[in-house]
Amino acid sequence: MGKLKKYSKEYHRQSNISFKYFYKHLSQIVVNMFNWEELPAGVSSRFIERALIEDGFILYTEKNSIPRFTRGVAYGINPYEEPIKYQAISVDGSEKEILTPYVNCIPIFNDIDFSSSIPDINYFATKLNAVDKTINENLEHLKNPYIIGCSEGARLTLENILKQKTEGVPYILCDENMSGISQLSLFNTNPHDFTGSLHETKTNIKNDFLTHFGINNVNIFKRERLTSGENESNNDEIMINRNNRLLPRQKALKEIEKLYGKKYEVTYNGGVDLDVE
Repeated sequence: MGKLKKYSKEYHRQSNISFKYFYKHLSQIVVNMFNWEELPAGVSSRFIERALIEDGFILYTEKNSIPRFTRGVAYGINPYEEPIKYQAISVDGSEKEILTPYVNCIPIFNDIDFSSSIPDINYFATKLNAVDKTINENLEHLKNPYIIGCSEGARLTLENILKQKTEGVPYILCDENMSGISQLSLFNTNPHDFTGSLHETKTNIKNDFLTHFGINNVNIFKRERLTSGENESNNDEIMINRNNRLLPRQKALKEIEKLYGKKYEVTYNGGVDLDVE
């Protein structure tokens, strides 16, 4: 039996590029999910949301009456499963300070479990990448449906022919006796086109991602089949998932106003509602 080649470096490179694309796309949706208003000059909602989805929390404190949002590290835990102390760390790591929650800092949590969103984004990006690779492989099988049997001596010639064919380069073979090339066997694998159903699967995964993070969406593949009860149930799940992340932010802002007298607002960014196709 002939040798079977392992996946090439190019295959893995393309797979890595595809995963990074989906990860970036999904993370940007999550970062853009909430609007922060009345923030101090120089503080961006992107910085706050990046810290929240990556670390699970961000700290608000003031130094010489100057407000600061800063990343940090949590220490210890009280009977209610909340950290006892935090070490605030500046972006460049040059400044560090031990802080006590609700005394000289207010922790803002990403969700009710104080957890990062990175594992969830990775999960959905991995699934989307797997389906996308399958679509590409199905298209490749449709384009090249044959398994070619040849002698070992003709292998390199055939590989070059197929490579140039794939790249759209005309290939002219000059061989006086056509040794080896004439002894070919073709096996038609008769591949089926699954791209339509795979695109639907991809859409369903994207829809699950949006629902998981509490973002409004309409799945066109399911829209006609949903009963009013199922639609209401889906909307309830979206709202519960959204509040899982919105309410901890709003609660922290009330604590900031109580301790420091500063009023900030955070609301759901309705502009990211999506029709999934």
